Amino acid sequence: MITKAKLRELGINSWDISKISGSKIFVLYTGPTYGKLYQSATWQVCGVGFKTDPDGPWYNHGMKTFNVWKRDEKQSQLAEAIKWASETYGIANWEKDPFGDYQVAGAIQEAIRIKKGK
Repeated sequence: MITKAKLRELGINSWDISKISGSKIFVLYTGPTYGKLYQSATWQVCGVGFKTDPDGPWYNHGMKTFNVWKRDEKQSQLAEAIKWASETYGIANWEKDPFGDYQVAGAIQEAIRIKKGK
């Protein structure tokens, strides 16, 4: 079983999984922030080295964003994000990484294999 601790020992996070494996894309979750600069929770399709939503608002940092306004929307918005990424980039299968983000299937094992080989 691959754990966060094991990946951290190798110096790998969600971004690194996509970069090292060559998949170059993943879906990440960011929880809400509160206070004067409130921001809703989001699922974002993140491209490593490219913007998945180059014409989107600046505060989404070039990532296609799916807002989660209520807790019961979290899973449906994840499904929308994965559907959009799958249709846009031709990805058939995804897997959840130990950090709670979603990677192209096989990317985690590939990143570990490459990292250990160095």
